[in-house]
Amino acid sequence: MRNKLVVDVVYFDFTKAFDIVRLSHVKLISKLQAYGVDETLLSIIIDFLTNRSQRVVLRAGTSAFSKVVSGAPQGSVLGPLLFLLYINDVTDLLLGHVSMKRFADDINIYMEINTISDAAVF
Repeated sequence: MRNKLVVDVVYFDFTKAFDIVRLSHVKLISKLQAYGVDETLLSIIIDFLTNRSQRVVLRAGTSAFSKVVSGAPQGSVLGPLLFLLYINDVTDLLLGHVSMKRFADDINIYMEINTISDAAVF
């Protein structure tokens, strides 16, 4: 826009996504190790995520407990941070002159359109 060119933009709003998206604990831990998270902190995060179970309680009855193998506890302070670290490498998927801006739970993917072929790429 600054260069007076056409810009195509796609907006993603991940509001409450960290409560909905099923974070794979194994993938998340692997990513945290790749980021260089200290072993002590990594151990605390693993303890936070693992050995949890859940069940459904209704008026008519209660389900059996089931082990939780993905996701972060809803309403936790750590959940949003873990979600952002989990999706942080989404920029690796972008090709060519496509750019991205991230802020909290919003992602904007955009590209300057100089030619008709640019519009076809995006």
